[in-house]
Amino acid sequence: MVPHRHLYTRLSRTARDAAKVCGKSVIWKLVGEDTRLDNNIVEQITDPLIHLVRIPSPTHRRRAGAETAGSLNAAG
Repeated sequence: MVPHRHLYTRLSRTARDAAKVCGKSVIWKLVGEDTRLDNNIVEQITDPLIHLVRIPSPTHRRRAGAETAGSLNAAG
């Protein structure tokens, strides 16, 4: 069992890197960082979760009525 913060550390790095390359903003919040998950599950879900990290353009977010900076909230 490992704290899920290990998984979300990798995801937050991916989101920040993608945002930087695209010239976009992202705010990363982690809640319940000491919640423990089975390491095998973490290994199996890491890559699929990374693919879910999408950062719409500020223009697209404005048109949708959202703030220009995206927010990814991870709760354990």
